[in-house]
Amino acid sequence: MDDLRPVSVGAVLDGGFELLRHRFAPLMALTACLFVPVWLLHLTLAIVAPPEVDGTLLSGQFWSPLSSGSSSPLAVVASGLQLVALSVLGLCVGHMAAALARGEETTLAELGSLALRRFWVAALIVPLTSAVHLVTACLGGVGWVLGDAVVFLTSVAAGAERLGPWRAFQRSWQLTRPSFGRALVISFGGLCISLVIRLSLSFGPAALALSLDPTSPLVEFLGAASTAVLLVTEPLTACIAARAYLDLRCRREGWDLAMRQDRLEATTVRTAT
Repeated sequence: MDDLRPVSVGAVLDGGFELLRHRFAPLMALTACLFVPVWLLHLTLAIVAPPEVDGTLLSGQFWSPLSSGSSSPLAVVASGLQLVALSVLGLCVGHMAAALARGEETTLAELGSLALRRFWVAALIVPLTSAVHLVTACLGGVGWVLGDAVVFLTSVAAGAERLGPWRAFQRSWQLTRPSFGRALVISFGGLCISLVIRLSLSFGPAALALSLDPTSPLVEFLGAASTAVLLVTEPLTACIAARAYLDLRCRREGWDLAMRQDRLEATTVRTAT
């Protein structure tokens, strides 16, 4: 990221796609390691313990970001694991983005090692951010979006700056509060992009499910199978958050200028020697 500098909101969202494209192979491999076990758990629950399905709930099974197709305790655990997986992914992408900003590359092995060593950080971040979402959700969907704009950088900051859960939570607030409007647009834009992708890729299974008997176990299976779209949407969501983190650091702290100064001094020293 030699061109790192403050950019427009649209460029931040585009930067998320560019970051995903640049490191597509390791990110998809990491995403598969994190989310395939959760996806298989969703499928297992759909087969072993399918709930009674009301036809009015079919759309929710396919469009909900935490769709598990069941309200059983195991399904709640599966949804929680899904949140933890996204937090771990955000932590790893934050580390990767910060390294790229310094002109360094990260390998899949390095990201995997980071995920194992700092899994506990990502896991503890989930209840912190979820508490904010629950409180702000009392205001409705708008409140949830407003809360998300404050905390959506938490996991990324933990990975980029090697912070603990609470300090990462504070860091997200520190970066987003002075530029809340900008953070809100980026966060909401990322959610909209993710939703559009989910709708596009889930349309086929949803249309098939609607043509079946609502009480059929196959309906539940299709709903759980549709969560495979997370393998596409979650790394993109993490990359958009990472690009937003870099942009806000540049705007608030002049991080891009500081790194250019460091590179200039390093070049001067090498030339002198």
